[in-house]
Amino acid sequence: MKIILRAILAIGLSVTALGSAPQSLRAEEMSQAPSASAPGLKAALEERYGPRALECLAFLSTIEHAIRSNDRHTLLAALHYPTRVRIGKRQKWVRSQSVMSFYYDRVFTKVYRNKLLEDIKDIHILSKGVMLGHGSMWINLDNDNLNWEIISVNN
Repeated sequence: MKIILRAILAIGLSVTALGSAPQSLRAEEMSQAPSASAPGLKAALEERYGPRALECLAFLSTIEHAIRSNDRHTLLAALHYPTRVRIGKRQKWVRSQSVMSFYYDRVFTKVYRNKLLEDIKDIHILSKGVMLGHGSMWINLDNDNLNWEIISVNN
């Protein structure tokens, strides 16, 4: 219910028809939804993903909140494995959530998280998925088209 409400708020619909918003949805969180300032984003997502567009908006909102609060559990759970990341000057394939947990502070640095927060306002829908900014992060549906996930971390 919380995710659905965030998605509805992200596209600018009123919550009054659904009753009052849960206490966990503070006004500042609702106004900072990634799609709130992106004209045409909802239409582009619907064209590419059909009925899954609202889920994408909710996923983007969840990711944005996780980045803002440095919620390692949510970010690690949202990643597709294996994934390639940069650690220092080297590229490394990370094959599991437990290994990524070890490298988390070196991948999701404060500089990278700030870049993601800037880029989440600049979203592009392409054939490979949804790109944030100039490719700092990509999201898409998993191989079974069941769940949204982070498919690329370009730190």
